[in-house]
Amino acid sequence: WDGPPGRGAEPVRLVFEYRQAATGSEVQRMETERLGTPTGVAEFQVIGPAYLQGGRVLSWRLQFFRGGELMETHRSYLWE
Repeated sequence: WDGPPGRGAEPVRLVFEYRQAATGSEVQRMETERLGTPTGVAEFQVIGPAYLQGGRVLSWRLQFFRGGELMETHRSYLWE
């Protein structure tokens, strides 16, 4: 992420929501929060037991919050 200038001290929260082949319409969720980082990189992985039980990821949405305010959303083509 590369946040807007002047807001570098506010916490960043990334929320990754996804649906898997075996879970139907149930939405799974992962999040991470970083304090005081104006730019950065985060990686979310669906591996191990989560992948074996739920199957492959069919659709996803990533939300970027800074200081509690939703700044941006990215989603896959199949996300409703």
